[in-house]
Amino acid sequence: MVRSHLTLAALATSAVSNLEVTQVHEHTFGGSGDYTSAVLGTAGGEQLIIRIPTSQTAETHQSADLLGLAALTQGARKGLPFAVAEPLGQTRAGNTRAVVYGYLEGRKVDENDLGPDTTAIPSLAKAIAAIHRLPSSLIIEAGLPVRSAAEVREETTRLLARAEATRLVPSSVLNRWQAVMNDTDLWQFSGTVVNGGLSADSFLFTEDAEVAAILDWSELRVSDPALDFAWLTSAPSQSQVTVVAEYAQLRDIPNPVDVLRRAEFYSELNIARWLLHGKDSHDQNVVDDAVNMFAVLVDRISVEAERAGASVMSVTQVQDYLDQVPADVSLRTRTEAEGLLDDSQRIDLGHDEFDDDDHDGVNHNGANDDGADHDRNGAGYDRADHDRADGSSADRNSTDVITDSRTSLRDATASRRVTRPAESSDAATSSRTTGKSSPSSSSTHDADHQVTEPIERDLLD
Repeated sequence: MVRSHLTLAALATSAVSNLEVTQVHEHTFGGSGDYTSAVLGTAGGEQLIIRIPTSQTAETHQSADLLGLAALTQGARKGLPFAVAEPLGQTRAGNTRAVVYGYLEGRKVDENDLGPDTTAIPSLAKAIAAIHRLPSSLIIEAGLPVRSAAEVREETTRLLARAEATRLVPSSVLNRWQAVMNDTDLWQFSGTVVNGGLSADSFLFTEDAEVAAILDWSELRVSDPALDFAWLTSAPSQSQVTVVAEYAQLRDIPNPVDVLRRAEFYSELNIARWLLHGKDSHDQNVVDDAVNMFAVLVDRISVEAERAGASVMSVTQVQDYLDQVPADVSLRTRTEAEGLLDDSQRIDLGHDEFDDDDHDGVNHNGANDDGADHDRNGAGYDRADHDRADGSSADRNSTDVITDSRTSLRDATASRRVTRPAESSDAATSSRTTGKSSPSSSSTHDADHQVTEPIERDLLD
């Protein structure tokens, strides 16, 4: 349903008590998307954003995202070197819900941000390390998933078994994955709090390429810290190694190469998830797409075999190199070992985790927008009996949103949405995307292309 900016402003005043909207900024782009949204200017000079999901799946994702945001208490947020969205209220919007929360400033990722010697590299490492330092008690108290190393390995084994049963996974890929599963030492990690759904699209940057905010907390959990590095397979290999090396120093991680190996493994496994999604939804186009992706991966495996005797560092050599990097060495020095990981191994395949039993709020990649916002800062639900269909509801604060979101997520029946893995690239993604199954993308937190409209008060009364 297409809604005017004025309608969105009116809904916002219904959702947030004593809110006075003075301007509406367009926050949508062409294509098809998950949310209808607008940025709102208030009489107090603040900026807010209102989002309305365009599908049941989007509602379910919003609910999961809100639960993640709720787990991040004010005390936890103070320890993070970046901003996190804060939901302020919600109201009825037709047969769905409109949620208002604070607007996060920042620009989208540029491909130059992920070069090995950029300011973004240490900032990314610092941001991810801060997430992983959060106490697990936050996740436990919020009732979010907690997975040990053994449980992550077991869930991954089940995923592989399902994929193998389709008889569509090439033997060379299965052998490659099984070798990772059989490496007992590789799975000796301590679970940490993870975002669980990071991608290049999760980050908002300052003009100086510092991480300003992180979007989408729908996959927040305790699990393998390597999950939050899987998205870096789309960046130059030097950048991936440097981010993990910087992170390892910040958290005193003794085996950063193991983190790199599991991150790439998780990235590749998203082809299997995409294949299973196609099978489960009886979508032959998706199945064929996954088969083509496997063909690309087979080619990469063949190239690796041919280069086995070339001057590409082995895992042991990479580990030795990282061990020799002093804590105060410059980032440029740490990235001079070009070829630490062979770029032929790089394949950007998304960032989903492998638990088929968790909630339906999943991470999302790659979509166009049709006047629908794609910034994923969280939202929630309200019960239908609290609001009227015309949007004139009782005021709803963030506590109400969280409570109703938890109830709705528990009762949600929408199927879990799986994202199409992105195409392989040795350059970082330069545009912000969301969770449709299309590989294309569109911007979200981008000040360009916004239209400002003054609001006449009588239109809101």
